[in-house]
Parts: sequence; C-alpha cells; structure tokens
Amino acid sequence: TGSDDNVIILRKAATAEITSIIMRDQANIIRALPYIAKTNNGKPLLSDEIVVVINLAYSAKKGGFGNVTVRGITEEGTQLRSQVKLTEGRMFQWGSREIVVGSSIHRRFQGANVDEKIKFGGDEWTIVGLFDAGGSGFDSEIWGDVIQLGQSFGYTGSFSSILIKLEQPDAFEQFKTAFNQEIRLQTL
Repeated sequence: TGSDDNVIILRKAATAEITSIIMRDQANIIRALPYIAKTNNGKPLLSDEIVVVINLAYSAKKGGFGNVTVRGITEEGTQLRSQVKLTEGRMFQWGSREIVVGSSIHRRFQGANVDEKIKFGGDEWTIVGLFDAGGSGFDSEIWGDVIQLGQSFGYTGSFSSILIKLEQPDAFEQFKTAFNQEIRLQTL
C-alpha cells in the first residue's frame, strides 16, 4: 500500500486479494494481536476488506468492456491510505449503496461520473465522489462500504484481505512472530 507501517494479510497460497479468503473468526483473532496501531478511540487500526472484479463498458472512444476492481473497505481503510484524496464530490456514506471511483476508472469507463449509477452485484450503486491515489493501483478501483458490498457479493462470513497499520514501521518481525504463534491463523 506504499507505507512501511502497513501490512496486508492474505490466505496462504493466495496469489492476490481476489483469490484470498479470510474467515470472520480469523479476522477477530487478528484484531487482538499485539503491535497493531490503535485509532483515537482505541480500536485496532485495520480494515477488513473484500475485493471483487466486475466488467464495465469502456468509453465510447475505445469500446468494449474491461475488468474493474471493486474494494469494500472499513472507515479505518481510508485512514490507512493517506495518498488517496477526494477530487470531486464526497466520500460514500457507511451503510449505503454509494461508491467512490478512482481517477483512472473515471477517465476510462462510461458512466463513471458523480451522480451516475452503476449496476453490479445485483444492486444499483450511486457514485458520490471521485478520488486520486497519486498514480497507485487504487486509481483503478471503485470503493464502497465493506458490509454493503459484502452482502451484494455473498461475502457475509469472510473477507479477501486485512490491511493493518503497525504501531511502528520496525515492528513487523514482532507482529509476524505473534501472528505465526496463533494456531488458529495457520491457513493465513
């Protein structure tokens, strides 16, 4: 994620977030591990996330369809990606069928403007904001509430990945040791 103090957790043997599954009970165990930074109100600074791929129509100039990554994040997920800035509109409301769209998606695909709607996952989603991620891969993503997107795509008991912020960038080895000692996390 471009930050030395962020760690992404995937299932063992997963080649990408899209092929990873982390069960909700495992996510709860991870929340209790040491060396994870805390929010101002004492919650672990981590984001349980789902990642799926959908097809959208390219702009009329290019034609055809392309794969687009949709990421369900938590409120903490926005704090973990300081390079991401809203450029138009607002952030989606938690608990709603609203999304924000990365700058590359906005430029390359039809119907990716603020106040337009995109249908996927059996639901219609309203675009309420555009964001720029400084040229990172997040520019090619659509973001929404992890719970809402999870329900639409059938991820009610699992996540694709977990992104955490360490208390300090040099705490990775200590975190890794604590993680590996937890027998219930052997599949991750």
